[in-house]
Amino acid sequence: MLATMLSTIASPIAPTIDASPITPTIEIAPGVAMPRVNLGTCCGSESTNAFPSWWGAGGHGVDTAFDYGKEVPGGKETELTAAITKAGASRESLFITTKIRAGLDPFHLGKACIGLDADYALKAVKADLAELKVSQVDLVLLHAPCNSDATNAKLWQGLEEALAQNLTRGE
Repeated sequence: MLATMLSTIASPIAPTIDASPITPTIEIAPGVAMPRVNLGTCCGSESTNAFPSWWGAGGHGVDTAFDYGKEVPGGKETELTAAITKAGASRESLFITTKIRAGLDPFHLGKACIGLDADYALKAVKADLAELKVSQVDLVLLHAPCNSDATNAKLWQGLEEALAQNLTRGE
């Protein structure tokens, strides 16, 4: 029996390996290529120091959110904006992903998702753009969707309106 086990271990089935190179971007919508690797700016990541190094290494994707850094030093979008400017990166050369708060309840007050609707989502996107000092981002996500399909649908309608107003990219 041991000989059978050893022969199985010694001659495993050769795995199939895809030898094609991994592309640096992936198409997420027609004509919208997102970098596969992005710089995250959450929770004290000190984007004022991290972004220039990221940009200098050839990074082009930035992942942020309006609420990052509000409770924790570092990660504020205003700091990211200053770092982008200091590094000399143009808006056109960056892929900016941001998120609007939905189901997050950082203080456990039980108030996450209460009263959220399409208007909230649209206002959240606009507030995000103002803090980033840009007129458009490339991708907006719901940060922790709500437990209610109805609320998520309302928030999605607000994101669709942001797309209709050209506040985020569609193509």
